[in-house]
Amino acid sequence: MHPEGNVLSKARFLPTDPILGTVARRCGVQLKNNWNMRNNPTHPGWSHVRASLPEKIEIARSSYRLYVHPNVYVFERGKLRHLETVLVAEAFALHDRESLVAICKLHAALQVQFDPTGPQLDGLALLMRFDLGLGAGLD
Repeated sequence: MHPEGNVLSKARFLPTDPILGTVARRCGVQLKNNWNMRNNPTHPGWSHVRASLPEKIEIARSSYRLYVHPNVYVFERGKLRHLETVLVAEAFALHDRESLVAICKLHAALQVQFDPTGPQLDGLALLMRFDLGLGAGLD
């Protein structure tokens, strides 16, 4: 036996973990994750996931983490990659030029803070592609 007693009852892990979940079921330990977004309709991450594009841009600017899917969030460099791929594609899909301009400005500001040597988002080229109706070119 482990010196601290039943380790499974003291551990905090997701109930979907295949290895620990199986062990816990065999030992009769019930696993519970109170911060799982799927079980909590008032979880603050839902406001990120369900937000409109301008709201997502504002959340990315003001929040230290950005929920991109239920129970999945990104920080710093991950937030930059999410801006330059997913949100740019969403702006093109919605034909929202103002959001695209805001994404380019936000990406430049966050890049100075989090990844100054990383690849820059070419805002001018994106705006030209948007105006010509060519698509984001992220494929």
